[in-house]
Order: sequence, then C-alpha cells, then structure tokens
Amino acid sequence: MRSSTENNENIKQIKNNHRNLYRVITIVGIGVFACIIGILGLLLGLFGAIKQIQNQYNEYLHNQWETTCLVLQYSCFPRSCYSCTDSHCNKSVCYDEKIEVSYSIFNGTEIL
Repeated sequence: MRSSTENNENIKQIKNNHRNLYRVITIVGIGVFACIIGILGLLLGLFGAIKQIQNQYNEYLHNQWETTCLVLQYSCFPRSCYSCTDSHCNKSVCYDEKIEVSYSIFNGTEIL
C-alpha cells in the first residue's frame, strides 16, 4: 500500500501535468486565434486596396468633365497677306490652318 505522502506526490504530479496541458492548450489556442485574425486582416486589407485601385481607375475613366480630343485631319494653306502702317504696306506670307477634330465626351457622344 502506498503511503499518504506518495499519494499526495502523485496527486501534485497529476495536477501539474493538467496545468501544463492547460497552458499548452491556451497558448496554442491564442496562436491559432492570432493567425486567423491576421489572415482576416490581410484579406480585408487586400480587398480594400483592390477596391481603391478600381475606384481610382473608374473615376479616371468616367470623369464627366474630361473629354478626349482626336485630330482627324490637319491642313495648312499659305496665302499672301499685308501688314500695313500709316505710311506703307508690307507683303508677307500668312497661313490658313484647317483642323478637323472629334471630341468624345463622358457619355460616349462623339462631336465632330
């Protein structure tokens, strides 16, 4: 038969083992919880960054005050012109420009 001191020692050992197991389980649980929170934070941050990039891109494309101008045809014609003062006139060369453009506005309308 065991003595009471041996029983007390065994009981203390069992209690210590349970405390150690409880500590290990607690530490592992906290670690798993921290990992889950970290992964969720990373996913939310990534999602927010993607949405921010999309919003900036959409704002750039659909800015209602922004137009796009395309030069369709450009021509330049020389002609004689005169620059006159009170006493005399000088003949020089002037240029007439013809520029055909197309504007695309925010709703897709083309203006020629």
